[in-house]
Amino acid sequence: MYRYGRYLLCVLALLLNSQQAMATINLGFSTPLQTAKSLDVELIVSGLTEANAPSLSAYDIDILFDSAHLQLAATELGNQLDVYGLGENISSVQLMQPGRVNVYELSLDWAEDLNSLQAANFSLASLHFDILKNGSSALQIIINELVDGEGNILHADSLTSSVTTVPLPGGIYLMLTAVAFLIRKSQA
Repeated sequence: MYRYGRYLLCVLALLLNSQQAMATINLGFSTPLQTAKSLDVELIVSGLTEANAPSLSAYDIDILFDSAHLQLAATELGNQLDVYGLGENISSVQLMQPGRVNVYELSLDWAEDLNSLQAANFSLASLHFDILKNGSSALQIIINELVDGEGNILHADSLTSSVTTVPLPGGIYLMLTAVAFLIRKSQA
C-alpha cells in the first residue's frame, strides 16, 4: 500500500511539472492607435519560450472585421520569423472578402536559429485601417494553423477584441475649451 502511494505521488508530481512547463500561447491585438481617419493595430503572439523551443516558424491566420466601419489599407509583417533579416520567407497578405484578411508566413530559418533567437512575445503583423464611419467593430482571429520550428502544430488561444472609432475633432474641441478655461482662470 505504501509503495502504491509513493508511486501515485511521483506520477502526480510529474504531471504537475509537465503542465507548468507547457506554455500557454495567445494571439491577440495591441491597443489600437487611432487618428481622425485611420486605425492601427498589431497582431501579437505571446507565451512562447524566449531563446528556447517552442518557437514559431509558420502561421496562417484570418482576421475578421466590420467592413462597414473599417477598410484595410496596408499591412506589414513582423520580423521574428526572419531572425537574420534576409527577406526570403514565404508570406502573403490577402483580402479574402470584405471584412476578412488572411495573413500567412513560413520561415525559411533553421529551427535551432528560431529557437535561440526568437522573442517570447512579438508582433506578427501590423494592420492599418481607414475609418469609413464611426462605430464599433469586433476584431476576431481565426487560427488556421500555427507551426513550431520542428514542424509540430502549436495550439493557441485567440483573443477577440473590439475597437470603437470616435470622431477625434470633437474630443480635440473639448480639450481646447478646457485649456482655454484654465488659461483664463489663471489670468484672473
